Amino acid sequence: MRYRLLLMATLLAAPAVAEDALSAAQLFEARDDPEGAIAVLERRLIAFPGDASAQLRLGQIYESIHSEQAARIYYVTVAGNDSAPKSLQRIALDRLRVIDRSNP
Repeated sequence: MRYRLLLMATLLAAPAVAEDALSAAQLFEARDDPEGAIAVLERRLIAFPGDASAQLRLGQIYESIHSEQAARIYYVTVAGNDSAPKSLQRIALDRLRVIDRSNP
């Protein structure tokens, strides 16, 4: 708990840099704290709403905690973002197909 509070305080004090946000999200995930990872990435999206990497990662985290509806929102956003890298769009479309097959 103390680690989470310190990391969140640091992130709130520092600018929302994409690499920092993705790294911090990985730290939270490594500590089995998906809520912390989600908070970091959503903060990143407040500062930079079109960040396809953060959106895709959020979709993956939500999918991992079985929140397919939330995951779908992020995947659809990435898939429909013409400025997102094609590789990220393909991953998002693949994940959408998986969700659709698992929820007929």
